[in-house]
Amino acid sequence: MLSPFFRLHVNYFVIIQHSSIRACVTHGKGVCRPDGDSQATWMATLTNNRRPLEWVTQALLLNSYILFIMGFLMLQTPIKTVLFDLDGTLLDVDMHQFVPAYLDGLAESIDPKLERKTFVETMISRTMERLASDDGSQTNEDFYRKALLSDLGITSAQFSAGLQLFYRDHLSQLEPLVTSFPLARKLIERCQSLGLDVVIATNPVFPRPVVDARLQWAGVGDFDYRWVTSYENSCYCKPNPHYFTAIFDELACDPQSVLMVGNDTEHDLSASQLGVTTFLVETWMIDRQSPFVADHRGSHLDLYHFLAQL
Repeated sequence: MLSPFFRLHVNYFVIIQHSSIRACVTHGKGVCRPDGDSQATWMATLTNNRRPLEWVTQALLLNSYILFIMGFLMLQTPIKTVLFDLDGTLLDVDMHQFVPAYLDGLAESIDPKLERKTFVETMISRTMERLASDDGSQTNEDFYRKALLSDLGITSAQFSAGLQLFYRDHLSQLEPLVTSFPLARKLIERCQSLGLDVVIATNPVFPRPVVDARLQWAGVGDFDYRWVTSYENSCYCKPNPHYFTAIFDELACDPQSVLMVGNDTEHDLSASQLGVTTFLVETWMIDRQSPFVADHRGSHLDLYHFLAQL
């Protein structure tokens, strides 16, 4: 994919190569020798002009510059994998409503007598701790299980049983909090039609069934994804660069061949630290005033057209 700036130079390069420096470089009073002109005619032209060599030099420098640009472009790694954030990117959801509702239902499923407010506050506090953690010695699932035992005395067995009840009795109640976005499906379809691997790179603080449910509600649950991050298979969270590194290691892919698509200026754009190309979706953008700058940005429709250029 070439930017308008690079396409301009590619076109200029073609013009120069086809006409050649000898054939036609004219500027002001400087004229280079046209093909077919006699040596005498060309020398006479040079004699009658004041600065012909200056224009020749400029033309040669320009040609060298174009060759450099072309060489640079040929070294660029093509995009082969697209990472999609989920919430706010492939679906519309207010996480300030979704998370408390999820935790409230989970608390009831674990133990109806459990103090809901304490459970919700503990889980949110521990989640914020995990987002800032650089400890990759355990999965995020193990982190939560140990935290619940130490903070609230909830055993791993109790938590597992509670999750199963939650999936059965409460998970579907969260669907009204999620709004699907018709273009989301077209985005995934376009990527796969181009032969690109698609990864759902959502922050892995939820169990896989909760991730799958949100994908289903978004209308994109039936695609064959190369990888989906969840708290079972992840040891880091965004914006930690190790979160992305773990994905690249799992897929054995070059970060420079990856496009990260998301709506969070910190959590998603942090992938740029690893050489990943980024696209900031502005439709439901979360601006955390981060130092990261998106390589590309725009609406979902802009993204759809952008993908066609890959």
